[in-house]
Amino acid sequence: MGTLFAELEKRSYQRVGLVNLREHDKRVDNNWLAAYLVEQTRLRPENQLPPLVLEEWNAKTFLSWFARFRPDVIVTRLPEVLQSLRRAGYSIPDDIGVAFHTLDEKSRSLSGMKKNSFQIGAMAVDLLIDMLHRNERGVPPCPYLLMVEGSWVEGNTLRESSEPTALVSITRHSNQSTV
Repeated sequence: MGTLFAELEKRSYQRVGLVNLREHDKRVDNNWLAAYLVEQTRLRPENQLPPLVLEEWNAKTFLSWFARFRPDVIVTRLPEVLQSLRRAGYSIPDDIGVAFHTLDEKSRSLSGMKKNSFQIGAMAVDLLIDMLHRNERGVPPCPYLLMVEGSWVEGNTLRESSEPTALVSITRHSNQSTV
């Protein structure tokens, strides 16, 4: 989400909305919602928007939320967001941008973060081999997370950037410290 927000910042988006299904966010331990809320705190107060988290897709509820909060870009994983905006007469990306926080490898026309499925699979195999070498079976007594960073896909659902991608990533992350 940090990389995604950095890309939106490069494109001068200021009012970033999130639209997700509750079930999708639960699958990732609410990480998308949590990361979005953290990124919102970095925006000016007048640009901070509440997320729209739906139990099931509802175009009427979505368009009502959109009319009320007027985001200039929406972060989502739902193709229905794009379809509903177009049906309502909005031009993407001229009137509003749409950035996807989870894209598969085939989604080249959509802007957002690719989940790098191949790397995830390779790391899962490595982890399994390591467990076999240590003679480990079943659920580990102390659970841990293994994460793979996503990759930016330019696509055509956001307006063009005013600066190169690598510069913002380096600048944005250089201010963070690690423990």
